[in-house]
Amino acid sequence: RDGSVEWEELPANRPWPCDASEGSKLCFKFGDPEVVVAKDPAGAAGGYSRVTFNLSEGDDGKTLSVPKGHKAKTHLDIRQRLVCDSGKFRKNIEERFEVDSAVLGEGGFGRVFRARDKETGAQRAVKTILKSRVTHMDEVKKELQLTQRMDHPNIVRLYAVYEDHASLYLVMELCDGGELFDRLVEEKFLTEPVARKVMKQIFSSIAYCHARDVVHRDLKPENFVLMSKFRAPDQTPLKLIDFGLATYCRRDQTHSDAVGTPYYVAPEILGNAYGREVDVWSCGVIMYALHSGRLPFTGSTDIDILRSVKRGQYSLDGPVWAQVSDLAKDLIGQCLQVDPSQRISALDAMAHSWFKSPSSDCSVFHAEVLQNLQAFSVASRFKKAALIAVAYHLTVDERQELRETFMRLDQNGDGFLSLQEIREGLKTHLEKSGANVSELFKGLANPEGELEYTQFVAAAMDQHLQRDEELCWRSFKAFDRDGSGSITVDELKKVLEVDELRNAIEGPSINKIFESVDKDGNGKVSFSEFMDMLHSTPILEPQSPTYSSVYGNAVPTQPLSALISAM
Repeated sequence: RDGSVEWEELPANRPWPCDASEGSKLCFKFGDPEVVVAKDPAGAAGGYSRVTFNLSEGDDGKTLSVPKGHKAKTHLDIRQRLVCDSGKFRKNIEERFEVDSAVLGEGGFGRVFRARDKETGAQRAVKTILKSRVTHMDEVKKELQLTQRMDHPNIVRLYAVYEDHASLYLVMELCDGGELFDRLVEEKFLTEPVARKVMKQIFSSIAYCHARDVVHRDLKPENFVLMSKFRAPDQTPLKLIDFGLATYCRRDQTHSDAVGTPYYVAPEILGNAYGREVDVWSCGVIMYALHSGRLPFTGSTDIDILRSVKRGQYSLDGPVWAQVSDLAKDLIGQCLQVDPSQRISALDAMAHSWFKSPSSDCSVFHAEVLQNLQAFSVASRFKKAALIAVAYHLTVDERQELRETFMRLDQNGDGFLSLQEIREGLKTHLEKSGANVSELFKGLANPEGELEYTQFVAAAMDQHLQRDEELCWRSFKAFDRDGSGSITVDELKKVLEVDELRNAIEGPSINKIFESVDKDGNGKVSFSEFMDMLHSTPILEPQSPTYSSVYGNAVPTQPLSALISAM
């Protein structure tokens, strides 16, 4: 282990046990107890049992929730509802997806395969998790909950969860470009302009996680993947994956369990207590490796590596560092402060001078963006939900322009758009149109007063995307849970009736929305009627006097707790 990135080699640090037949015994490491592969329950058709996995419940049947005191949404938004419910009507993932036998990747709990959605044609990645290798299912559920809550351009998307008696199947965004680690091995190191664009995406994803009170705890080049293998690292989106070691962590909270990868772990993890500053240290290690092709803390054994980490001494000398700017070195130094209280935050790192660019003005956008935002802000909840489903299932190429727009509007890089950022970014068009930006934002933002990524894409996307039949079909199938070819009022309620706000919404409103779309009055919304709704001129729907929308029509006039207690 001489510190070179090439040293580890891919197979060595990512072993993956092969599948075992039913009833066989497995022992993964010397000294570990044997594990017996689960047998197929009697009577399970085709080897598949009824789905019992529930993201909202723990192993004991109690509801899993965000720990007390942590920042969390006061609502389960439409995007999360679409993810959470996907696949509940199907016992066999192969009924919906054509899964390729070629393995894309391997890990400690299963494999990753390419898959094609038979009903929409969308390409996805399917990650399998063998239950026999999972000791605590609650930990898997927590990982999926955390992934489900993430809505950021640089965090991988989760679309659905399926289950059989032996495995869980996670349907996720397909990232064809491989790991950032692999690209670094191929190219030895990145030029500074390329490294800058890569690190901006990394810091942005972590700033978003920390804003959601989530600490990743296992940041490394292997856990960032590129969307395309045919483009340079700075020309394709980077995605953060693997929330297996992630947990909730407030700004003032500490943890004590030692987790992570030796090369990238922060020195305080080797002590008694640490906070989310550990992620920033790992970002500093990654940034060092991108510029030099080497790691700052090395050793011949894991113990030696950890001793090097604890000392916190590294070198910026040598020919390769002579080509790196002082600003880049300064940011690395601020990330690799041994004292976590002196370490820069992920959000402050986004504001570092290294990222400053004279071309970063975000005020020049097409006037159509403002027009689309205005139309979305007054749309019915059904139409908003449909557009969110369209946006969530767009391919990376289909949403590329809007992704870039969002990132430019997000001036502080926290992964959300504030009222001020919208006002600043669209000021030229706002002045010309005379639009009331505060009222516009109320129709876009969530109850926390934030405009999230998918919501922005749904609101801002061009009309031609809303009229694309293939994209609309993907959205339609997100509502058509039983695959009948039509949407019932009960299926619509599963998306629009958010548990936390169910009592704050007028009961008849969803039925009225449904009836307005069900033109022939047969109790079902066909794809043709669904398309007509998407193409219709926005009409304001009747609103509850206390809370005007499940998601995105207005900010609550009172705190949620006050609304519920008043019922």
